[in-house]
Amino acid sequence: MLASSTVPENGMLASSTVPENGRLTSSTMPENGRLASSTVAENGMLASSTVPENCMLSSSTVQKTAMLAGSAVPETAC
Repeated sequence: MLASSTVPENGMLASSTVPENGRLTSSTMPENGRLASSTVAENGMLASSTVPENCMLSSSTVQKTAMLAGSAVPETAC
């Protein structure tokens, strides 16, 4: 879990941009939960060396629960 007051016990970010289904309310997020961006390859992973095979960003802000420190990423988005 992130050591932040914005993360409650259920592991979801206390943010108005994250609905109950755990998906970002953004025009860049289609219904399938993938980013509509040229950086997303066909397998749903970011075409970047920062994303290992386990579909998690290699960053200290990403915990094993696959959540970002700025936005919640559900496991089904991978």
